Amino acid sequence: LFAILNADATLGAMIPGGIHRRRIQEDSELPALVFTKERAPRSHTLKSLVMIRLEYLIRAVDEKLDEADAAAIIDRVDTLLEDVELAVPGYSTGFNRRIDDFELIENDNAGHVYQHLGERRRFDLMKS
Repeated sequence: LFAILNADATLGAMIPGGIHRRRIQEDSELPALVFTKERAPRSHTLKSLVMIRLEYLIRAVDEKLDEADAAAIIDRVDTLLEDVELAVPGYSTGFNRRIDDFELIENDNAGHVYQHLGERRRFDLMKS
Protein backbone atom coordinates (compact mmCIF):
# COMPACT_ATOMS: atom_id res chain seq x y z
CA LEU A 1 0.00 0.00 0.00
CA PHE A 2 2.76 2.42 0.98
CA ALA A 3 4.76 1.62 -2.17
CA ILE A 4 1.80 2.36 -4.45
CA LEU A 5 0.99 5.67 -2.77
CA ASN A 6 4.60 6.75 -2.35
CA ALA A 7 5.44 6.14 -6.02
CA ASP A 8 2.95 8.74 -7.31
CA ALA A 9 4.52 12.16 -7.95
CA THR A 10 1.14 13.91 -8.13
CA LEU A 11 0.14 12.65 -4.69
CA GLY A 12 3.61 13.47 -3.34
CA ALA A 13 3.23 17.09 -4.45
CA MET A 14 -0.13 17.29 -2.66
CA ILE A 15 1.22 16.02 0.69
CA PRO A 16 4.46 17.79 1.64
CA GLY A 17 4.14 16.15 5.07
CA GLY A 18 4.50 12.71 3.49
CA ILE A 19 2.83 9.36 4.14
CA HIS A 20 2.68 7.94 7.65
CA ARG A 21 1.65 4.66 9.20
CA ARG A 22 -0.79 5.04 12.14
CA ARG A 23 0.11 8.60 13.20
CA ILE A 24 1.87 11.75 12.06
CA GLN A 25 5.07 12.80 13.78
CA GLU A 26 4.55 15.95 15.84
CA ASP A 27 6.88 18.15 13.75
CA SER A 28 5.60 16.98 10.32
CA GLU A 29 4.49 19.45 7.70
CA LEU A 30 0.82 19.38 6.63
CA PRO A 31 -1.08 18.26 4.68
CA ALA A 32 -0.02 14.65 5.17
CA LEU A 33 -1.51 11.20 4.58
CA VAL A 34 -1.97 8.53 7.25
CA PHE A 35 -2.92 4.89 6.78
CA THR A 36 -3.83 2.44 9.53
CA LYS A 37 -4.75 -1.22 9.28
CA GLU A 38 -8.04 -1.39 11.14
CA ARG A 39 -8.73 -5.11 10.93
CA ALA A 40 -7.72 -8.26 9.09
CA PRO A 41 -10.18 -11.13 9.66
CA ARG A 42 -9.30 -14.45 8.04
CA SER A 43 -11.56 -17.03 6.38
CA HIS A 44 -10.72 -20.72 6.53
CA THR A 45 -11.99 -23.99 5.15
CA LEU A 46 -11.68 -26.97 7.50
CA LYS A 47 -7.97 -27.30 6.76
CA SER A 48 -6.61 -24.08 5.28
CA LEU A 49 -6.70 -20.32 5.02
CA VAL A 50 -8.58 -19.16 1.91
CA MET A 51 -8.89 -15.38 2.31
CA ILE A 52 -7.72 -12.38 4.33
CA ARG A 53 -9.99 -9.33 4.38
CA LEU A 54 -7.89 -6.23 5.08
CA GLU A 55 -9.54 -2.96 6.06
CA TYR A 56 -7.51 0.22 6.15
CA LEU A 57 -8.36 3.74 7.27
CA ILE A 58 -6.66 6.21 4.95
CA ARG A 59 -6.91 9.88 5.92
CA ALA A 60 -5.63 13.22 4.75
CA VAL A 61 -4.78 15.59 7.59
CA ASP A 62 -4.57 19.35 7.12
CA GLU A 63 -4.44 22.32 9.46
CA LYS A 64 -7.49 24.20 8.23
CA LEU A 65 -11.26 24.00 8.35
CA ASP A 66 -11.69 24.05 4.58
CA GLU A 67 -11.74 20.44 3.38
CA ALA A 68 -10.95 21.13 -0.29
CA ASP A 69 -7.26 20.13 -0.14
CA ALA A 70 -7.93 17.04 2.00
CA ALA A 71 -10.75 15.99 -0.35
CA ALA A 72 -8.45 16.34 -3.39
CA ILE A 73 -5.85 14.17 -1.65
CA ILE A 74 -8.38 11.41 -0.89
CA ASP A 75 -9.71 11.59 -4.46
CA ARG A 76 -6.15 11.02 -5.70
CA VAL A 77 -5.73 8.07 -3.31
CA ASP A 78 -8.98 6.64 -4.69
CA THR A 79 -7.70 6.95 -8.26
CA LEU A 80 -4.44 5.21 -7.35
CA LEU A 81 -5.94 2.34 -5.37
CA GLU A 82 -9.25 1.49 -7.05
CA ASP A 83 -9.03 -2.09 -8.39
CA VAL A 84 -5.23 -2.18 -8.11
CA GLU A 85 -3.72 -5.62 -7.57
CA LEU A 86 -1.69 -5.72 -4.36
CA ALA A 87 1.67 -7.50 -4.52
CA VAL A 88 1.28 -9.98 -1.66
CA PRO A 89 3.16 -13.26 -2.23
CA GLY A 90 0.78 -16.23 -2.34
CA TYR A 91 -2.37 -14.08 -2.73
CA SER A 92 -4.39 -12.32 -5.42
CA THR A 93 -6.64 -9.33 -4.82
CA GLY A 94 -10.28 -10.41 -5.15
CA PHE A 95 -11.93 -7.16 -4.06
CA ASN A 96 -10.54 -3.66 -3.62
CA ARG A 97 -13.01 -0.86 -2.91
CA ARG A 98 -13.61 2.25 -0.88
CA ILE A 99 -16.37 1.10 1.49
CA ASP A 100 -16.86 4.12 3.75
CA ASP A 101 -16.01 7.80 4.16
CA PHE A 102 -15.34 9.82 7.30
CA GLU A 103 -14.37 13.28 8.40
CA LEU A 104 -13.58 14.85 11.73
CA ILE A 105 -12.19 18.04 13.21
CA GLU A 106 -9.52 17.93 15.89
CA ASN A 107 -8.59 20.85 18.15
CA ASP A 108 -5.38 20.74 20.16
CA ASN A 109 -4.53 22.55 23.39
CA ALA A 110 -2.66 25.30 21.51
CA GLY A 111 -5.77 26.23 19.51
CA HIS A 112 -4.82 24.57 16.23
CA VAL A 113 -7.62 23.07 14.16
CA TYR A 114 -6.94 19.94 12.09
CA GLN A 115 -9.19 18.54 9.36
CA HIS A 116 -9.16 14.74 8.97
CA LEU A 117 -10.87 13.50 5.82
CA GLY A 118 -10.64 9.95 4.65
CA GLU A 119 -11.90 6.60 3.57
CA ARG A 120 -12.12 3.04 4.78
CA ARG A 121 -10.84 0.69 2.07
CA ARG A 122 -11.28 -3.05 1.89
CA PHE A 123 -8.93 -5.49 0.18
CA ASP A 124 -9.93 -9.16 -0.04
CA LEU A 125 -6.79 -11.24 -0.59
CA MET A 126 -7.54 -14.68 -1.97
CA LYS A 127 -5.05 -17.49 -1.33
CA SER A 128 -3.43 -18.54 -4.62
